[in-house]
Amino acid sequence: MKRNKVEEAAEQNNVFASFMNMCNLQYFFTEISSEYSIGTYNIMGEYNPDCLEDNVRLFKGSKIYVKYTRNFKFVKSTYFKKEP
Repeated sequence: MKRNKVEEAAEQNNVFASFMNMCNLQYFFTEISSEYSIGTYNIMGEYNPDCLEDNVRLFKGSKIYVKYTRNFKFVKSTYFKKEP
């Protein structure tokens, strides 16, 4: 089993799961960008239901993945700080 849900959906040729994963990623970036200056992304504009591997490349092989991991770590450290 893949850890990355976008990869998992492509591996299983699950168009619905791929679509939902990309929608969730779009929502994630939209929400984060409303609070932090991380730029905007049109993930769904690049979504390709005919080739799910394109979505894996979009997610992992582009700036989206880099920004996702960097921003997720930032948000996680900001919102989920352990109280002393």
